[in-house]
Amino acid sequence: RATTSRTTASTTTNSTSSSTSSGRGQRGRHIEVEARDEMAAARAEDGVGAAAAALEKLNFANGPAQPAPKPGGTKKAGGKKGRNAHKKALKDQMLQQRQELNRLINARLNKARFADEAGTQVRNALDDFPPFCCFDRNDLHLEIRQYARGEGETSAVPAEILDACFAMTEKNMRDLYEQAGWGWNALKKKRELEDKEARLLVATDKMSGSVVGFLHLRFLREDDDLVLYVYELQVEQASASRKGLGRHLMMLAELIARKSEMEWVMLTVLKCNEAANKFYTGLKYTVDELSPQMSVYDGDDEDEVSYVILSKRLPSRK
Repeated sequence: RATTSRTTASTTTNSTSSSTSSGRGQRGRHIEVEARDEMAAARAEDGVGAAAAALEKLNFANGPAQPAPKPGGTKKAGGKKGRNAHKKALKDQMLQQRQELNRLINARLNKARFADEAGTQVRNALDDFPPFCCFDRNDLHLEIRQYARGEGETSAVPAEILDACFAMTEKNMRDLYEQAGWGWNALKKKRELEDKEARLLVATDKMSGSVVGFLHLRFLREDDDLVLYVYELQVEQASASRKGLGRHLMMLAELIARKSEMEWVMLTVLKCNEAANKFYTGLKYTVDELSPQMSVYDGDDEDEVSYVILSKRLPSRK
């Protein structure tokens, strides 16, 4: 899965500002006042995006320290000791702002994952979308429920659900994993489904209760971005393939991501899985900047990479 930090727009802007600013001046002081007001408003609203923008503006306002005066020039009061104290104060201030931004991001992530502040009760992401929890079309009559590992037996994922999801994944993916050179690791795949961060949206037949398809989601943080990562999307090939269930589950995933204030939906797809690549391209997913193909240099063999990371940027909530 994605392990490299995403390069955010704020990082790019910050490096550009630092290279072009020669001192704070009147505009720097004006921006700093604006930034402090915006940070206060962001804390009040618990808004991560606003806090990040305000932090970036304050970084610009502070700018690099003024160069030391040349010999014979007018010396600032306090000399080198005073400048060092000023630099330390700025550094401490920026550290506090970074800690505040981290707090806001983590608070939003925990809010997406859990229904309580203690982080013990898993939030049911489907509670906000009752109409989408039924799928009645193309001879399929399904209900969709969320399962997730919890603190007690009542919230644990039933063994029969885990077994059915694993069996479907093995049936659909084992040959593709081996074709890609990954090999099939049954224990690893079972542990993925049982992970405490896993959220399983499972579609079962209303009459028989058999599992017809499922979606494995996780709420993650990539640097300063919040991501809904699609670990698995599987449907029963014999009875549910090409009947719209996969598209319905992905639409549900995007609705959940927006409601949870995630900024991206991401997933990994094998190159050899042509049907999946075509499916996600049709849903407007594109190659993410974290994908290995985006960092291949001249002389590197791109064909050695057997997978692609795809993503879709979600519109920001106003």
